[in-house]
Amino acid sequence: AFPFSPSLYHVFWDSKRRWIQMGKGGNRVGEDPKLAKGAKGKKGTPDNMWLEIEGKRYDVTNFAKVHPGGHVIEYFNQKDATEAYLSIHSRELLEKYKHLLVKEKTEPLPVTRIQQKFRALEEKYRKEGLYEPQPFFFFWQLAVAITLFFTAIYVFWAYNAWWTSAFIMGVSQVQFGWLMHDFGHRQVTCNSKLDRTLNFIVMNCFQGGNAEWWTSKHNRHHLLPNTLEHDPDIHTDPLFSFVASMKGGFWNKYQHLYFPILGPPIGVIFMAYLVFRHSINHKYWGIFLGMVVFNSVYFAFFGFLHYVVMRVVHGIWFQSVVAVNHFAETVLTREEADKLDWVTLVARTTMNVTGGSFMDWAFGHLNYQIEHHLFPQMPRIHYGPISGEVREMMESEGIKYDTRPLVPAFSKLLGHLASSGKMVAQAKAYRKKSE
Repeated sequence: AFPFSPSLYHVFWDSKRRWIQMGKGGNRVGEDPKLAKGAKGKKGTPDNMWLEIEGKRYDVTNFAKVHPGGHVIEYFNQKDATEAYLSIHSRELLEKYKHLLVKEKTEPLPVTRIQQKFRALEEKYRKEGLYEPQPFFFFWQLAVAITLFFTAIYVFWAYNAWWTSAFIMGVSQVQFGWLMHDFGHRQVTCNSKLDRTLNFIVMNCFQGGNAEWWTSKHNRHHLLPNTLEHDPDIHTDPLFSFVASMKGGFWNKYQHLYFPILGPPIGVIFMAYLVFRHSINHKYWGIFLGMVVFNSVYFAFFGFLHYVVMRVVHGIWFQSVVAVNHFAETVLTREEADKLDWVTLVARTTMNVTGGSFMDWAFGHLNYQIEHHLFPQMPRIHYGPISGEVREMMESEGIKYDTRPLVPAFSKLLGHLASSGKMVAQAKAYRKKSE
C-alpha cells in the first residue's frame, strides 16, 4: 500500500488546510449581515448571503468563497437549508462555525408540511437507533467483495479462464463501489475521519480511483439531484441531453436507442478522464501516482483485455443503476428547483426499483433511492424496512412516490430519453434555422 501513502497524507493535509480557510469566512459573532461592510441586501447577490439551519441563521457571505462544495451553497442563499445540510454534514460540524451565527434574533423561515413531517420522521429514526453503526452487516459486505476479488485472481492463474476472471473482478468492483459509497456517507462507523479513511482505501487501493473527486462530485449531487446548474451527474450532454438548454443536436432524438450500447461504456471512459484530470488540476500527485500504479500493475498482472472486460462489466452495472435511479426522472432548471422544498425536490428527481433481496444486493440497496437521498447517513440495511413509512409520508401530501420493478423502470428511462431527446433535437433545429 506504500504507493498510496503520499495521497493519504495529502488528503488529510489538504482537508485541514481547507477547514482553516473556511474558518476565516463570515462576520464576527453577532455581526448583523445587514450591517456587514459592502452588503447590498439584495437576494441572490454574493454580498449578503445567509442561510438558515434548524432555525438559526448563519452569515455565509465570505464563507461561500471557500466553500469546498463550490457555488452550490449559493442556491440556499436566504433559504432554510436544514434538510440539505444535514443530509451530508453532521450537527457537530456547526460548532466550528458558531462565529457565523447572526446574533440578531430573527423569525425562523416558514417550512412546508412535508418538511415538518420529514423532520419528525428523521428524529424518530434517530431515537430508534437506525443511525447506529451496523458492523456485522458491513463486515459481511466487505468479506463478499474481497472474496470476489481474490476469486478472480485464483480463476485467472489456476485455470487461465481470463474472461470468467474478468467478469468476477467486474462484479467485485461493483461491490467495492457500494462499500466506498457507504464509507463516503459515514454509514459504516459513523466516525467522519475513520469512514473517510476507509473510503479512501477502498476507492484508491482496490479500485484505482480518486476518492477526493468522488466526494466533491457526489455531495453536490446529493444536495440538488437532477438540478441542471448544480448536479454534475447529469452533465451528460451533448451525447445525452434532457432539456433544451443543454448542448445537443439531431442525434439526441435517437439517444434512447444508443444509450443501452454506448451509455455505460462511455460513462466509464469519461469517469476515468475526470478522475485523472481532477488529480492533475488540483495537484493531488499522490492520488495521481496511486492511480497510475494501480492500473499499471493491473495491466502487467492480467493484461489489457482482462482490464477492458472488467471495466465494461463494472461500468454497465454501475452506470445502469445510476441511470435508472435518476435519468428516468425530471431534470429541473434552477427556476423550477426554486419552487420546491428540498424533500419534494428529492421525490421528484429519484425513483425506487423493487425486486427483493437480490436487487438489494445488486444495487447496493440504492434501489431504495428515495430513502437513500432523504437519509444518506443511515446504514442502507434499513432502507427497505422504512420505505413503507416514507411512501406514506409522501403520498399523504400528494407527492408522487415513484417505485417500480426493474423492467418497467428501464422502460421509463428509455421513454424519458426518447421524449427529452426529441425535444432537444427540435429545439436545436429551430434555433439553427432562426440564426
